[in-house]
Amino acid sequence: MTEVQGDWKRRTVLSVKIVELKDLKFGWFSGEKPYVVVNCPWLEKKQKYSTLVKHGASVVVNETFRFVVPDHLLNDTMTVEISVMDQGHIYDGTLETFKFDASSLIPKNVLPKTFSIGKNDGELFVEFLKHVQDKPDFRLSTDICEEEKEFRKRRMPIVKDAIEAVIADVDDFRPKPDFTLEQTPVISVVGSGGGYRAIVGMSGGMAALKDAGVLDTLTYTAGLSGSSWYLCSAYAQDGVRNETQDEYHKWLQRQMENSVYWTASGTLLDSKWKELCSLRENFDQPCGMVDRFGYSVGKNLLDDKINHSMSQIRASVADGEVPYPLLTSAHYKGDVRSDEYHVHIENTPHEISMPRFGVNIATKHFGSHWDEGVVTRECPEFPLHYYIGSCGCAFSILLNSMIRSGSEADPQLIKMLNELKSEPFPPYPFTLAEESRQIEPRLGVGMQDVREMLPRILPETKGIVRTVKEFLTDRTYLIDRTSEVNNFNHNVEEDLLPVYNEPANDKEDPDFQKIVNEVEHRENQNIENDRKHLSVCDAGIVQNVNVEAFLRKPRFSDLIIVFDSNGYDSDKNFDYMPIIQSAVHASENGLPFPDIQIRRLVHERPAEFLAFEGNGDDCPTILWFTLCNKSFKNIMNYEPKIPFDESMNKGRPFNDFPVFSSGTNYGTSELKYSELHFQQLHELMYHNVTSCMPYIKHHIKMAVERKMQREEAMKAQKS
Repeated sequence: MTEVQGDWKRRTVLSVKIVELKDLKFGWFSGEKPYVVVNCPWLEKKQKYSTLVKHGASVVVNETFRFVVPDHLLNDTMTVEISVMDQGHIYDGTLETFKFDASSLIPKNVLPKTFSIGKNDGELFVEFLKHVQDKPDFRLSTDICEEEKEFRKRRMPIVKDAIEAVIADVDDFRPKPDFTLEQTPVISVVGSGGGYRAIVGMSGGMAALKDAGVLDTLTYTAGLSGSSWYLCSAYAQDGVRNETQDEYHKWLQRQMENSVYWTASGTLLDSKWKELCSLRENFDQPCGMVDRFGYSVGKNLLDDKINHSMSQIRASVADGEVPYPLLTSAHYKGDVRSDEYHVHIENTPHEISMPRFGVNIATKHFGSHWDEGVVTRECPEFPLHYYIGSCGCAFSILLNSMIRSGSEADPQLIKMLNELKSEPFPPYPFTLAEESRQIEPRLGVGMQDVREMLPRILPETKGIVRTVKEFLTDRTYLIDRTSEVNNFNHNVEEDLLPVYNEPANDKEDPDFQKIVNEVEHRENQNIENDRKHLSVCDAGIVQNVNVEAFLRKPRFSDLIIVFDSNGYDSDKNFDYMPIIQSAVHASENGLPFPDIQIRRLVHERPAEFLAFEGNGDDCPTILWFTLCNKSFKNIMNYEPKIPFDESMNKGRPFNDFPVFSSGTNYGTSELKYSELHFQQLHELMYHNVTSCMPYIKHHIKMAVERKMQREEAMKAQKS
């Protein structure tokens, strides 16, 4: 797989490890809370670090600070100043300050030093190290990490056995393929955004796969926004396995009866939230509105696992018994529309990756302090509720874009699709699907309402108008509407060049090829290296279903199953912008995506299920499921899985309910579901997937045959 090392030049790094403080003596007004400040005043960047405040006369610190030394200063005196401080009740006092010349250090040799503190026999233990670093602390490659490869080795025998059992039921008058482990196809599930609606939609789809014996055929699960909330919760609560899923979904339904709005209002008095804010402050990490939102949602969906970390999910996938999870977020620039600049971020238990630049950061280091590609201070790993916020807070949308059009979708793409819609097109006797924008207004208020409200709530004074303008056109102005993370590219001089394939120009559909050619807008901008923080937020702002992780070679999936819980105009007027955006973005980056017949797609009626078959051995088949309530609603005498009478549903049967029309209970801003509303939506997606299970199993068999053909062709080329 491609390595993208580029022109990285070596760095000289000075490490100062504060090991221990012993037998300190404090004054009368002391708080007996010591900490240590490490400073290298001769460095041009004037970096200074403070250890965490401890309590007691003897404390183990074990904190390491690293300083990148420029080549032109290597022969100069490198004085390290170390101050032992005491956090007092009134002011902080200095117990002792030491100076050490690090220029005499022998490279690669750790030098332990003991400093005596005053005349009271106190001691400070420090370890110094100078070494040359030949590569950055992030991994530069387009390949997946070794740990994920090891997972695949453990998972694939389980997948193979499950596929063999599934295709044994397929009766299509074709012989059952006898395939090897290497010929076992990769099957992935991808969830969409949509808040709580997406959580329930994902739960119904996963339950259907489990009951049909298909869950163990999956190698990967992925989600963004609402579906990422489901995955965070399911993996933290061990609800992904066949034997635990049913109980987990019952637990999830009970948890979702608690309003996130009520939980959010209580965070100001929440001691754990205060501790988190204090910890972020101590490590000089930003903590804002999105983090609070993620914590509030996490209180409901994680419960006693609220402090569970992404790395802890490794234990859940270590045996290969469950699929490997991937959460998608995105890096945006504050005042730049997402269709002009965005970088997808793939969050896994082992690495956080930006595939466009081939950058992969160890999950434990995401959020640490960086300088020139070196981790200068390791910070505690982000808890899972951080990812709930950064992957799923749609309020980070540029407000002026939402007021004008309800999303940040590419206006040129919207225009071209509307032109196709306006042209006459003969109706098909059966549905495929329809098309429009992928993001509904997510703040619980209509766009016309927002336009009317703004003049009333915004006084017409120049200063306030200027402030409001900045607020509407910058995600990070006044109130940060994105999560902020320490910039791994801070002060990196080398360019992280975008990794692109050539755009696809082989589509059979001329309308689609025209759109790809005219809308193409590759952002060749590098990640900013002068900013200390990067903005990370909901990837659904630009693309509310992201299958690209499974189109690239490292994770190429032969079959992709999508659970689409997007918000659509109404139950009678569906639109499928996520499908078109996924296809357009894939083609822009030279990634394989099946033909979607775009002219037909934009004219079709709502459908529960759409199939886009791969047009070659190197192109996946994508099975797309929606929350369309059509055939489910028409089932006579349907027996729900919960106690029910029609008075609970306005005199209608359990399965007769709207999902997207005005006044439903399933808007994206609804963050509390009753047992009835949870179960209605859950059973709807369960039905939509289960009713198409023969088709799913057929395509699993077809995926095996395509994988066998591809493997045989590769062997023939080598011979």
